[in-house]
Amino acid sequence: MAKTRKSPDETTGKNEKPAARKPGTVPAGDQRDKLQILAEDIALFNGGEVGETKVRGDVLVILLLSIFTALTGGNGGGVEVLATLIKMALYLTATALIGLFILPRIASWIHRQPISEGLIALVLVAAMSFAWSAEVIGGLAAITGAFIAGVGLARSPLRAEIERGMHTITYALLVPIFFVSIGLQANARLITANDLPFALITIAVAIASKIIGAGLGARWGGFTARESLRVGVGMVSRGEVGLIVAGVGIGAGLIAQDTFAIVVIVVLITTLVTPLLLRWAYRTPRRR
Repeated sequence: MAKTRKSPDETTGKNEKPAARKPGTVPAGDQRDKLQILAEDIALFNGGEVGETKVRGDVLVILLLSIFTALTGGNGGGVEVLATLIKMALYLTATALIGLFILPRIASWIHRQPISEGLIALVLVAAMSFAWSAEVIGGLAAITGAFIAGVGLARSPLRAEIERGMHTITYALLVPIFFVSIGLQANARLITANDLPFALITIAVAIASKIIGAGLGARWGGFTARESLRVGVGMVSRGEVGLIVAGVGIGAGLIAQDTFAIVVIVVLITTLVTPLLLRWAYRTPRRR
């Protein structure tokens, strides 16, 4: 009888699995494109502490934006400010209860009905309804209501199915419309040579403040110096929340058109340099 050749794992009796790759390291003999390695690094990085920190930062920005929007809607009297805060607190409490406890149950009920794409339709209706109510009823920014709806739907056991269904709609329709609207509001021709120093300083401050601020916070939280640097670098990029805040500012007449254009440029630059800075932060020290 012919003998079958055993694999090394069968010979040793071990079923070894390849070790998980750490961000910033390339396995020996791996000839994959460096851009793919960088993409994996960013995905691993955003899935950890930096991803959680970005979410917390977005929540804080949304809350501050809501308070600011609510308070700037009146004349600034003490009684009116107090009434605005009470209305805002009542609205946030009511919508949080509805979003966290009622909306997931409605999503489960809709999913059981013989309706084509009923779950995705519910998500769109809920997001728009919450956004509308935030502005009209709560006197807050629309993003606050949409955010609460998203948090509530994320508690549903159908979260994975909702994400799959919304992925195509989001990136094929909603995201392009959002960025086109931002581009239509930003007029780069308004930026003159006199504005360039301000733009460069703003970009430098945007990068340095994130690295230093988030890095020190991570350091105080028990991270090592290298890990703190990585957290700070990962927080550099400004995302869609920054553009939304700027859009609210220009819509309310709080910032000028040229300032808005500079803000958009800052968002673009910080988003483009973050992958390069992450590669630098995750570089493997050379052994002497």
